[in-house]
Amino acid sequence: MLIPRRSFGDQDGISLVELMVALAAGAIVLSGVVQLFSNQAASQAYSHHVIRLNQELRTLEEMMSRELRRAGFWGTTPDTSGFTIKNNPFWVSGYDLTISNITGGTANSCILFSYDLDQDGSLDTSSGNDERYGFRLATDGSGIGVVQMRRDSAGGTFSCGTAYGDTDWVDLTDPRNTHYTQVSFSLSECKLKLTAASVSTTCPDTNTINSGDPYLTKRQVTITLTGQLVSDSTISMSSTTEVWLRNDKLGVEP
Repeated sequence: MLIPRRSFGDQDGISLVELMVALAAGAIVLSGVVQLFSNQAASQAYSHHVIRLNQELRTLEEMMSRELRRAGFWGTTPDTSGFTIKNNPFWVSGYDLTISNITGGTANSCILFSYDLDQDGSLDTSSGNDERYGFRLATDGSGIGVVQMRRDSAGGTFSCGTAYGDTDWVDLTDPRNTHYTQVSFSLSECKLKLTAASVSTTCPDTNTINSGDPYLTKRQVTITLTGQLVSDSTISMSSTTEVWLRNDKLGVEP
């Protein structure tokens, strides 16, 4: 018996041209997906750097503001100590709030001040009890701007210093990560007349302060910081904040 032959018809596959077109289309899609993920990764990395730099600036501002508000604080009671407010040792020349700069540095990039940390009524300069403080911008050996804070100097000189390596100053920022191109301070003062007949409460005071008149000096410090990443100088950020000092100065017009 003869077995009939089955007919499958023509069996067509894809041609070489079609295969190449399909591979090209797949490569384009894959390239787009890779580019999308690459862009997302770069965007996330950029956002991370910006957030970190912003947090660092905010932390510095908060620290400086908190310390500066204490400038001139005198932990004594004038009525019982025999002193008067005018004798506040934290207001005298050499210990009062001063704006300057490290030797050879940018003008107004350093601020010095003092306050009565242990509230004993005297200005201590001894080791372990130094009540003289400050912030400054210094440049390290690699040319990186570093924000520093003055620490206990064991009775050393109270100044903005001469070089990055001064032993009485410590880093607040890491020169491996951030380069500070600007740290500046400016001081605004306003005298308010305190005579019984005319007591001012707002600045500027329109009253004439005559010789012998007592007055109150309100002070405000403006802090400006600009920093950039060491790894990518295009990521830069600036911030400015104003700080009213809590301890207003009292005086008598000469």
